[in-house]
Amino acid sequence: MNPEPPYNLTFTDSTVTREDYDAMTAALTELLTRAQVKACFYDLGRRPYPLSLVTFGVLENQQRPYPYPLRGQAHLALCCQRPSESEPSIWFLQINLDERGLLIPEECARFARLLLNTLGADLSREPHTEEEKNALAQHPQHWQPSPERMAMFHALLARDLHQPASRYYEHAQFYLSGKAGWENWHGVGLQGLADVVVRCGQEQNHALLCQALAHAPEQALQGICLCLEQSDISREMAQVLLQRQHLQHQNPEADTESRLLLLRALAYAPDLPEIRDFITQQLRQADVNAWLIVLTARLIHRLSDPQILPVYLEALAGSPLFGRLYPEVITQPFLRSQIFAMLQSESAPRALIDALTALQQQLQLRAE
Repeated sequence: MNPEPPYNLTFTDSTVTREDYDAMTAALTELLTRAQVKACFYDLGRRPYPLSLVTFGVLENQQRPYPYPLRGQAHLALCCQRPSESEPSIWFLQINLDERGLLIPEECARFARLLLNTLGADLSREPHTEEEKNALAQHPQHWQPSPERMAMFHALLARDLHQPASRYYEHAQFYLSGKAGWENWHGVGLQGLADVVVRCGQEQNHALLCQALAHAPEQALQGICLCLEQSDISREMAQVLLQRQHLQHQNPEADTESRLLLLRALAYAPDLPEIRDFITQQLRQADVNAWLIVLTARLIHRLSDPQILPVYLEALAGSPLFGRLYPEVITQPFLRSQIFAMLQSESAPRALIDALTALQQQLQLRAE
């Protein structure tokens, strides 16, 4: 059981009493606004995106769809920091979205109540007792980011708080310089690579990354690409990745996983014709399923390109993955109107119409 909610808690502009406790916890934004903390959110679904408290309030009040849905949920990190503290408290939570793509406010309220019940007025403090730790670690909305998501989030948070990079940063820089030997990648930490990527505009980090992308072995390339797929990259870096992709394509021993990894690293590259051509070319291959998964999971924003979206949907319509991937695509706010317009046009692919009809029939059978 949760402990009895603490009352008469002092906040920046008022005191919370028993009478207004339930009303206050009706909104997570309200609790965070009135507490003596600096609070912000980061979406961690596909890449770290900062969300101000004002922006989250708009989303919590269902004034617009959640902009970065992943599998029907918002995957968030909540950071709370007191002015006197250098390290913020961080909670990871996932909030379900309704059929319109809006945050479900009751789930936000549930987490707000948990915070207040457990920590009281000091939302930035670490839990002290085992009961508090268990309550915050095992709540139903908790989720655990993957290692590469966690590394990039911590690197970005440190930069945003004007804090130094991790202790792995300098060693990663040294490896990326090539001075340690490209084969000596084993001791390079993912956190250090994330720090270099996030601070790409500082020191010689951009040049170091471009050099490593051209020369690092496959094992080291994996860690670099997993970080790059969550960050904006330059035109120059994109060209290096495309060149490496071309070399992989010419190598008969290169596996598909390596080429998919390089594509993922191009997720937030500039809109280059070469990238568009490469994506459409892969979508026309016979063995397209792995490429469909990566495009949907990591490069979904690129589907808004009017030259990519029709090719993607036609390939998806002929794939056994249609029922799994189409719901993810249609729930993206920036794609919904494009897809509806395509379906209503006379040139809508017959295969797409048939696949949608079959999916609707399957859903109706499940509902019955």
